[in-house]
Amino acid sequence: MISYPGKCTAPDYLYHQYKSFLKQTFFIDRKFRSMAWRLIRHNVHNIFESMAIDEAVFLHTLKNNSPPTLRFYSTNPEAVSLGYFQDAGREINVEKCQRDGIDIVRRITGGKAVFHFQEITYCVVAASGEQIFPKNIAGTNNVISTCLARSLSYLGIEAHLAEGGGEMA
Repeated sequence: MISYPGKCTAPDYLYHQYKSFLKQTFFIDRKFRSMAWRLIRHNVHNIFESMAIDEAVFLHTLKNNSPPTLRFYSTNPEAVSLGYFQDAGREINVEKCQRDGIDIVRRITGGKAVFHFQEITYCVVAASGEQIFPKNIAGTNNVISTCLARSLSYLGIEAHLAEGGGEMA
């Protein structure tokens, strides 16, 4: 469990604060019409609150066998989130971040460092047995990237997956 400053002392606290969002559902595709997803609409929080919300959604999904959840958010002020296994001292300039007022937090997930500044971030949480996702990370990334590209096309933004992977071009 990760510790958070201020009012974000436990994921359960945030779960109760955001439980109305956790009950919202939407349908991801005609192919999966019977598959309801929860959607947490875009909000702006500091990075500590954002990571606590991600953790609360994750724990809620595991505990209650909930449908997959898609959450959009932004952070303010700017911040760096580190992957669970990253060494902060080796990956980022901690002293410069502190001098410049850039918050640093460790995610409960792996991956590389992410600089959060004037962007929209997304989080997808699903149980390991969800049929829409393959059993490997590359396949899961491809499914998520395909959904993102399709969603962008609905907004008139052309996006294509790069050859050989799930990265959008």
